[in-house]
Amino acid sequence: MPSWSIHLSIANEVKKKLKLTDEFIVGNIMPDILVGYMVENPSIIIDKNTSHFSDGKPPTINIDKFIKKYKKNLNHPLVQGYLSHLIADSFYNEYTYKHHYSFEDGRPKAILKDGTKLSAFVHKPWKIKQHDFEIYSQKLIDNNFIPIINENKLNYSNIIKECPIDKGDLEKAICKIEKIRNSKKEYCKDELIMFTEYELDLLYDKCCDEVYKKLKDI
Repeated sequence: MPSWSIHLSIANEVKKKLKLTDEFIVGNIMPDILVGYMVENPSIIIDKNTSHFSDGKPPTINIDKFIKKYKKNLNHPLVQGYLSHLIADSFYNEYTYKHHYSFEDGRPKAILKDGTKLSAFVHKPWKIKQHDFEIYSQKLIDNNFIPIINENKLNYSNIIKECPIDKGDLEKAICKIEKIRNSKKEYCKDELIMFTEYELDLLYDKCCDEVYKKLKDI
């Protein structure tokens, strides 16, 4: 999955295009709020496979399962935001597994931007992937792509049964978004290991289009 900064930036662009409310942004980060490591001390911890409608190994997000379950609420911005998160995760995961993972002897190797392969015994591919996403996130933060959420204007209702967040969880998540938005520092593309900056720029633009088109067609 991409970082929260990438998720939030994509959601912010789609929100503007579709003229949605801030509930869309909340829905976008909901799948990660209760997993136990994105937001500190959540009210309850939910298995990530449950919150992300995923199964199999490696986990595959079942977007159709989510759409089928919440088809009566697909026009609600919270549900659309949740769906946008699943679409983005699926998009980035599929690309990464196809272009930057090499499965040999049942174990994945990371394929770096220069074509080098690293054994999973030494370097976990998912850690390298997340490292690059965090580095690239700084570019989005520095360019003010992270949305501002006015908690007082939220008309929040917990429709998604897989993520029963309470008011405290929501407040912590919004606080984290604000910290991310204000965490500006110098972005350095040379620190990228698995992806090139051009590649991540292209992925970002394509994912924005993918999320926008799928939500528009609902």
